[in-house]
Amino acid sequence: SNDPEHTVTDVPVTLTVGVASLDPPVIAATVVSCIPYISWEAVPGAGTYKVYEAEAQEGPYVLIEETPYLFYSLPGCPLPGTVRFYQVTAAAE
Repeated sequence: SNDPEHTVTDVPVTLTVGVASLDPPVIAATVVSCIPYISWEAVPGAGTYKVYEAEAQEGPYVLIEETPYLFYSLPGCPLPGTVRFYQVTAAAE
């Protein structure tokens, strides 16, 4: 993305991270026993984080999780060749 408020990180899972009026979290993605995990550092002032998923980078993105935690794991092992895109946003307390 060319938007200065969004950061794109290429990892085994492509993540698009954007935060409205809060600093963007620092993102990491790992795979443990075939299950992708997305994690991020705490954003000052954030109470929850929203994780969105899409089948294409341009969307549409669907909210799949709202959590106070600093991570999200997919519910299982994706099929070989599966490509998904994620956005993680921080919401104020």
